[in-house]
Amino acid sequence: MQYPQVPVTKPRDTSADSTRAQIIRAAARQFATNSYSSVNLDEILADAKVTRGALYFHFRSKHALAEAILDERARMTRSALVELINRRMSGLETIVDMVYLVGAQEFGTELGRAGLNLMDCLGRIEGVQSRRLNEWVTAMAAVVERAAEEGDINADLDAEDVARLIIAVYAGTRLTTDMADARQFLHHMAKNWNLVLPAIANPERLGYLNEFIRRRTAHALREWKQTEAPSS
Repeated sequence: MQYPQVPVTKPRDTSADSTRAQIIRAAARQFATNSYSSVNLDEILADAKVTRGALYFHFRSKHALAEAILDERARMTRSALVELINRRMSGLETIVDMVYLVGAQEFGTELGRAGLNLMDCLGRIEGVQSRRLNEWVTAMAAVVERAAEEGDINADLDAEDVARLIIAVYAGTRLTTDMADARQFLHHMAKNWNLVLPAIANPERLGYLNEFIRRRTAHALREWKQTEAPSS
């Protein structure tokens, strides 16, 4: 009997992976509270407790390190969104949770806050911001189509247009909220949901959807108590 051949893979250098992750975590702590220009590599080295040689082994410059943080932030978000979508909740419930999930990452994690600061500094110049937003639009539009099939969203609307509207409302709410006050963001976002839903939802479902927003926001408030950004 012939057995299928198993491809030989090289063992991962877990030590190198650990050092790289250690550097990214330390850099994220610095970029979470400081602008790109005000952070220097010496501060990151001291925080990460690694040598300059170790840093340059993984990242050729501060800019490359910033790009790695943005990539890791995107990877974390994609992974969480895929997991959320696979729960197979109703389409509109999934859309609401997508917004609150991204908000929890951006308000409640150092990597998320670092990603926001770096996106403001580098994202617009290098097209990273539009690329990442378009990825989110594509993912959400697919769920909008499902919500329309389920009867929660007006099927006459273009799914991508609806996705862009929701993401624009989220981004605007985030920009007008103090990053140290996640609870304020949730309250503002709940009010904005109640303004947006009549424009996109099936009128017969509005009562249920408004109640869902109320319950989901209350649940998020309880969840976020332990992950609010520090006030400093």
